[in-house]
Amino acid sequence: MKNQQALSQQLRKQSGLTLLEVMVTVVILSLGLLGLAGLQMTGLKNNRNAYYQTVAAQVAQDLAERIKADQAGAKANAYDNFSIDADVSKCGDPKDGVTFSDRAKCLVASLPGGQVQVHEVVNGSNTFYVATRWTDLQLNGANGWAGAKPDPVILACGDVKADTNCYYTVILP
Repeated sequence: MKNQQALSQQLRKQSGLTLLEVMVTVVILSLGLLGLAGLQMTGLKNNRNAYYQTVAAQVAQDLAERIKADQAGAKANAYDNFSIDADVSKCGDPKDGVTFSDRAKCLVASLPGGQVQVHEVVNGSNTFYVATRWTDLQLNGANGWAGAKPDPVILACGDVKADTNCYYTVILP
């Protein structure tokens, strides 16, 4: 009987959590949640970058297809050294009287600081670079491409510029 009473008293003394145990648990849980918050922010940044890359690829592809469809304009160098900034004032379909440059302005408006450039690779070759540039503050003063002339990326995207990313494609009309 005495053993049962002693055991019962000992169990009552050890029941529940001490303040120290609770604080340690809260600290460990807080560190875990801070780590998850950091992962969430990284995921959001990467998602935004992927979105911009996708839009840039779609813009370059759309304009490349329009150049391919206009063989006469390509041969007459209508697109060589073509460069345009974003503008949504006249978006629409060419069937409705929207020009190539109007369509380009409309498309790059979905990118921050968006620009489109088209350059013929070699005069008379009818091979073009179609480059889409945009402002990407994640670069922290760097640029989204590297190399020295006559690097094709530099030729397609233009001069290196801080906080700027570039996507380009080569088309053969």
